[in-house]
Amino acid sequence: MATQDFDLSPIPGGNSSSNAAPVKTSNLTKKYEANYTRIATRGLDAWYDYEQALQVSKELGKPIMIDFTGFNCVNCRQMEADVWTDPRVFTLLQNEFVLLQLVVDDKAPLPANDVYTSTYSGKKITTLGGKWSDLEASRFNANSQPLYVLLDSDGNNLTDANGQEIAPSPANYNADSYLKFLESGISAYKRHQ
Repeated sequence: MATQDFDLSPIPGGNSSSNAAPVKTSNLTKKYEANYTRIATRGLDAWYDYEQALQVSKELGKPIMIDFTGFNCVNCRQMEADVWTDPRVFTLLQNEFVLLQLVVDDKAPLPANDVYTSTYSGKKITTLGGKWSDLEASRFNANSQPLYVLLDSDGNNLTDANGQEIAPSPANYNADSYLKFLESGISAYKRHQ
């Protein structure tokens, strides 16, 4: 999908329903948005900066779903095409989450004052993708995409009713399973509010 000039696949519940309540959004200007015109969000309101997503989450009172993705991630495009288009999944992503897409293969250079040496890998982090890849590896002990992580407005991993952390989800092409993952995050977020 990332190689297509335009995408004619359906957007579930897209703008076809005039009866739908408008989704509350933030008025912030999105950092890095211009970098990501190649990634089709299929009508979802995605953010591209971790700190900004925390701010939006607090503002809107919604949990964050991090989508660790890549420009050239075939499995990511398959999840977006096969699972995110399920109307139940799409509705939750659209209405109940702050969607944070962190593109780990973005070669855009970090501003000089944002370059750092990773305490995890010891490598000098000089690109935006390197920053997000370092976050994925150091915080979530993963380095493959897609990876989906559910957080509260303070950046804490959400926990279930038993206090167990809701494990990050790798690619799972079963819409019902993915829906349960998302619903567990919504329940956990509401419990902690």
